[in-house]
Amino acid sequence: MARKTDEERLQELEKKIEQAKAKKLQIERRMKEKERKERTRRLIQVRAIFEYIMWFAFR
Repeated sequence: MARKTDEERLQELEKKIEQAKAKKLQIERRMKEKERKERTRRLIQVRAIFEYIMWFAFR
């Protein structure tokens, strides 16, 4: 089995770095999407409570 040259090892490391960056970006996007969905759900719930209260106040 031949040993890898320094250049080959450097290329492999650079490839792993790029893969790690892509994975990080994917995770960050997934987290932002989850946060956005949670915020939307909270806003909908607050609006529903507000409408319920207003319905009783002005009927």
